[in-house]
Amino acid sequence: MRHCGETVEFTHHLCSQMGERLRLQRRGGDGMSPGVKTSRNSDSSQRANGRRTNCESRRGDQLFRDFKRAVCPQVPFLICSSPPFCFSPRPMPPFLNLHSFPFSYCGKMAFLFILSLLLGSFSLAVASRNTTAGCAIIRPPRDGGIRYRGLTQEQIRSVQVLPVDYEIEYICRGNRVIVGPKVRKCLPDGTWTDLNQRSKCLLPCARVWTSLENGRVTVHPPGPSVEGTILHYSCLEGFILVGRNSTQCTKLGKWDSPKPVCHYDRHYTGKKKLYIGALFPMSGGWPGGQACLPAAQMALDLVNKRTDILPDYELELIHYDSMCDPGEATKLLYDLLYTEPIKIVLMPGCSSVSTLVAEAARMWNLIVLSYGSSSPALSNRQRFPTFFRTHPSATLHNPTRVQLFQKWKWTKIATIQQTTEVFTSTLDDLEQRVKEAGIEISVRQSFLTDPAVAVKNLK
Repeated sequence: MRHCGETVEFTHHLCSQMGERLRLQRRGGDGMSPGVKTSRNSDSSQRANGRRTNCESRRGDQLFRDFKRAVCPQVPFLICSSPPFCFSPRPMPPFLNLHSFPFSYCGKMAFLFILSLLLGSFSLAVASRNTTAGCAIIRPPRDGGIRYRGLTQEQIRSVQVLPVDYEIEYICRGNRVIVGPKVRKCLPDGTWTDLNQRSKCLLPCARVWTSLENGRVTVHPPGPSVEGTILHYSCLEGFILVGRNSTQCTKLGKWDSPKPVCHYDRHYTGKKKLYIGALFPMSGGWPGGQACLPAAQMALDLVNKRTDILPDYELELIHYDSMCDPGEATKLLYDLLYTEPIKIVLMPGCSSVSTLVAEAARMWNLIVLSYGSSSPALSNRQRFPTFFRTHPSATLHNPTRVQLFQKWKWTKIATIQQTTEVFTSTLDDLEQRVKEAGIEISVRQSFLTDPAVAVKNLK
């Protein structure tokens, strides 16, 4: 057996030889050798070839066309897609050599025609066995595309079927957002997951409409605010809604009406509400607000139920997610300060946010009460005159650390810290205490986000 390319050469040689033989037959040749010419004036030759010519006239052209359509295209694909079936082109296989057929011309044509049908059927069977299971490429949503993981641009342009368990991800152009399944996975049955759910790329409407000061907002359907989303507004007890009580997001990414507001009802005779503005880090570097927010709400409920504490008032918490980010907290702080109702107390969380809020709040003479800030710098009463906290300073643990060093008789230590104020001020206090205890800090390493290099330097 030889390379498949040789088999292709043999196949084309076979087709060319068949074509030449049939052309000679049409001209009245002997049908045995392409290079031998015959005399048209020989009566004996005409009588000998009369029946054959008659057969050819009826079937020869059709058989030749059928042979060209069935055998010539199929054999190269069959042989080259299955290397074990590759034949050597030289010498020609006896069962396909036209000179070795003992049958009449019509018999030869009939044999080759039947052979072509068998080869065509066999090639389809081989092709079906060689087909890799997977899913056909699907179209992305309008104004969107598909991210193919692990494929180059050339592979993406040429691929037609993706393997089982392969995942595609929809992406949208511009500021559009995906609505519906964002990721689809190829299943063993050749289909993609969640095909009954349509994915769309739609323009979002402004998120500020989805919250209402002193009120509630109901979103229908739940999810991102995109084309077709309807918001329903209502105000809390003691407030009056000014504006439409509903609005709808259009296909242009705009709400069809201005945002309403909730104004205080001066004729309200119930308990007067006092508002506390809070910044809880629900996400970001330290999502401690996820645990602190439920505790704060439980405390407010207990106070509001008591009759001996602020009997004519009711405390209410207005809170936002600061993400433990001073930049985000700055924007939220001014929202709390410049939107109704007026807040009597501010409650920040992590130290970096508390530092920013406490420095600004003194300009409005606002009390700042923190539930989770440990930075020693916040103990500076001149810098933060209205700041208070329930969480102790991080320097509280330094005397214990020094006693541990002395317990193990360490005379030299190394330190590593993140370059934020809470850790820098804590380490400054520790450095002073170990110096008084006669302990030397031989190496001091710091990092901003990734400690890998600092740890390597310590080694």
